[in-house]
Amino acid sequence: MRWAVTVSMAVLVLAVAFPTGATTVLKLPVEDMTRRADLVMRAQVGSVDVRVEQGGVRPVATVVTFRVLAVLKGQATSPIFRLELPGGHVGTASSFIPGMPSFREGEEVVLFLQRTPGGFIPAGLSQGKYRVRRESSGLARAARETINVSRVAHDVTGKLVHVEGPDPEDDLPLDDLLKAVGRGLLRKGGAR
Repeated sequence: MRWAVTVSMAVLVLAVAFPTGATTVLKLPVEDMTRRADLVMRAQVGSVDVRVEQGGVRPVATVVTFRVLAVLKGQATSPIFRLELPGGHVGTASSFIPGMPSFREGEEVVLFLQRTPGGFIPAGLSQGKYRVRRESSGLARAARETINVSRVAHDVTGKLVHVEGPDPEDDLPLDDLLKAVGRGLLRKGGAR
């Protein structure tokens, strides 16, 4: 719990130091995301709906329904999984959450989800969503969107520093992503 407070305070401080319009998050390698996640799954997006609730906790929310293809960690209680995320746009109602991943009907994804009192959220925001695409050669690749996210990591001295540019884990063969998930499961603390 102490590390969570430390990271939260660091993120709060860094939010002032880095560009606005982006959410600052701790860079999470796939193995670490796997260990921290309560649920890791491959799924296909069935529908994306935005709902508006006047006076609600989440006045504008995006509700994404998935068809579960494979559960890699944790348990999905049904072959259909529903994820409600804050923010969205419909008509004149709009709420933008920097770093929150977006979804499109029909896309295949690998999700790393953490359970919160309000439901599941992607681990590390957009870092917790990989979109799977198939190349003309038939090779499946997995890529994560890092739009509106500023990432930080610990340098060799333990100091948090801004991470520039893409990470090799931002776009990789799907098989390599799944192998990294497997390694994360084998490391201490991998199975929650």
